[in-house]
Amino acid sequence: MIPILFKGDATTFTTNGIGRLTDVISCEVVEERNGEFTLEMVIATTTPHFDQLKCGNIIVAVPYKNGNRQAFEINEITRPLNQQVTVRATHISYRGSFIPVSPHESVGMTNTIADLLSNSMVANPFSLVSDFTNETSTYIQNVPKSFRACLGGTDGSLLDTFASSGAGEFKWDNFNISFLMHRGQDRGVQYRYAKNITDIEQTEDFTNTLSGVLPYYQNQDGSVVVYGDIQYAPNHTSFEVERIGVLDLSDKFDFVPSLSQLNQAGYDYIQNADINTLIQSIALSFIDLSESEITGALEDVNLCDTVTVIYTPLNVSFKSKVIKTTWDVLRERYTSIEIGQPKSNIAKTLVGIQNEIIQTGNRLVSIVRSINYEIGEVRQTITTIEERQDTIEENQSSITQRADGIELRVSQTESNLEDSNDRISELENRVVISAEDTKFMSADDDSYVSIKYNEIQLVVEGQAQVDITSEGIKSNSYQAGDWMLQPSNSGKSFNIFRKG
Repeated sequence: MIPILFKGDATTFTTNGIGRLTDVISCEVVEERNGEFTLEMVIATTTPHFDQLKCGNIIVAVPYKNGNRQAFEINEITRPLNQQVTVRATHISYRGSFIPVSPHESVGMTNTIADLLSNSMVANPFSLVSDFTNETSTYIQNVPKSFRACLGGTDGSLLDTFASSGAGEFKWDNFNISFLMHRGQDRGVQYRYAKNITDIEQTEDFTNTLSGVLPYYQNQDGSVVVYGDIQYAPNHTSFEVERIGVLDLSDKFDFVPSLSQLNQAGYDYIQNADINTLIQSIALSFIDLSESEITGALEDVNLCDTVTVIYTPLNVSFKSKVIKTTWDVLRERYTSIEIGQPKSNIAKTLVGIQNEIIQTGNRLVSIVRSINYEIGEVRQTITTIEERQDTIEENQSSITQRADGIELRVSQTESNLEDSNDRISELENRVVISAEDTKFMSADDDSYVSIKYNEIQLVVEGQAQVDITSEGIKSNSYQAGDWMLQPSNSGKSFNIFRKG
């Protein structure tokens, strides 16, 4: 089929819309059971209507064998330099992710469907039908959710409430949604290696497999916590090591449950959740059917159909559901089919991705706050250093002329960075030159050496300790014999030492 372009506000897709996109290089649709439903197209910039190819507009294509035209809303356009544009679009049902539904409770499938539509807080263009006959289960929605999240992929969703042990499959037909017990059927299709498949890849996933659960309940303020007994899966003895998951059932009760009620809820969960089996899937790659004599039933298979796979090299022979298909829109054939047990991942379509973005955003906010705190610490440290630098600069060396003489001020800064805490200490000495003498003074002004033309005096803490004159050496505490003079190496000066 040649894809057709429509305006974003179109609601029916039986015409040619804006026009057909004739110069499409490739176009594929991927659909996953209760999950992804997307289109990716590569198109030349020379194609007609290229100027109308914009986000929000709609591409219509047939997504699988014998399918109806389906609308895909453009949400991403990549324009490289090679004049080949990649366009990505999501099924029109993804618009349900932007329709909020208010909190409510409903009993039974019929009432739940009606209430989901009536509690939509903006116009809801979708219809919803189901072949489930369960009219006793209660749908409980305590917080606002998007319409699509109400359907599946979140705790307490329509799929979670009414489907059991792997049952329940959605079929999306533009604005019409069907919630079915079984979407597909067994058409008798067989896939055999070297006959109609070229490659097979088997995957086993043990990540979320459990042998039992420990149920618990916690009220909103956390003041009441009730936990039950471990509820084991029927096959838990086949596990080499027990794998027990902690199961939060707080949303299942609007009252504090008894131990027996909590245990029963845990038992029901592990019986119906299908979490005690190994998730297996097999991806198949097909021969080019356009060059093959094999036709008919092989291409009649659709999503959720049951098929038989026979692959002797891996000793694989079993029946299973088709859980993912990739359809070539232009050539109207499958390019790959995945078979096996799906995970409940409808929310991974858009709602789950949005939640992941929000969670990642919260983590980034936390990181940014931490970085800002660290920056604040660094700025505070820099400010402290600058303040210390200002103090140092205020005490720089200087020569000051005074009325009674000249003052020489010398400031010395020492940095000690040997440990993690920077220390900046300031040592100040002054030389004061006056008409009477020259004084080499300490910081406290009480200790100095005074040199006059006929006398040298050493003063410590305001008291003269040594006085050298032409008459000799006098000391407050020592006699002249306690001192000695030693010429310097230059012979132009001498040093005074106290003996002992």
